[in-house]
This record gives sequence, C-alpha cells and structure tokens, in this order.
Amino acid sequence: NAFSAPESFYIGSPTACNGAMVMNADFYTTGNEPPSPGSLPVYNSQLTSPTIDLSGTSEKLSLRFFQAYHLGNKLDGNPSVTNFSYSLDGGQSWTPWVSANPDRGITEVWQQGWQTLALPDDIIGQSNVRIRFIFAGQLFGWAIDDVQIYTRERHNLEVKRNFFALSPNTLTP
Repeated sequence: NAFSAPESFYIGSPTACNGAMVMNADFYTTGNEPPSPGSLPVYNSQLTSPTIDLSGTSEKLSLRFFQAYHLGNKLDGNPSVTNFSYSLDGGQSWTPWVSANPDRGITEVWQQGWQTLALPDDIIGQSNVRIRFIFAGQLFGWAIDDVQIYTRERHNLEVKRNFFALSPNTLTP
C-alpha cells in the first residue's frame, strides 16, 4: 500500500488475482511515510505489450483496460501523467504519447474503474502492433489490468463527461 491509499486498498479488477501492472511512485518514494517536497524523484515507467497481430481485422478498434489511479497535484513543478502510445512496426518507432485518461483530471483519492479509448484507424489490419502504457510523475500511481483490444460498436453515441453544449442565445436552454 502507499501513503495516499486507504487501508486495505487493492485493485478491484475482474481478474486481480492473476496479477496486474502497478506503478506506485507514492510507495517507492515515501515508504508509507508523509512525503517531503523538494526531494521527490521523477519516475518514468513504461509497460510494453508483446507483438499483436491485427491483420484479420477490418473494423474500427478500441482499447479497454481496468485501472486504479491517483493523479496528484504538481509537486516541484511536475504533474503525474498517464499516457499510451502504439507502434505499427513491432516497436521500432512509436506514435506521440496520448493521454490515457483524457476525461479525468487531478484526483484527491485513489479511484478505479474501466477506461475505454478509441484506437486510430491506421492500426486496422496491421500485423506488427505493440501498445505502450506510460506513467510519468513524482508521486501517486497507476495500476492497469485486463487490457483488451476489441471491435468498436457501430453507432456508439457516447458523450464524454467533459462535453457540454453551448446555447446559441440566452433564451434557448
């Protein structure tokens, strides 16, 4: 456990009993003691998948995973970030990092749940794909389990939590 985690906190994913990827900068830095700002190391952790063959796919794809995370405020000027990247050539080159939690901001406590991200169309039909998860920051952490790539539903009208519509005038609700 980490200093910031509640007593007996654990990742509640469906298959937590068979292991998960955990980057717990909080635990590595504090050893379960209050942190001392000004001397916090910056961690850069990466989890890279084996090669994934998607050559048999012709539909749009999504990436889904269960996560537990605590993304803290900036300490010593460095925020904690959770990103992902992908490679189409077996890991020789990688796309720029993309936020793995674009609709989630700074959290005050550890949170957990499913995250689903649409994968770009250039990944469809590729035979040498790799996915990389990146945690970078000074404190707090990120745990990932049950990573899946699946065919995206057609006509999914999901609205993100950070979406809102602007009224054209003051009289229109």
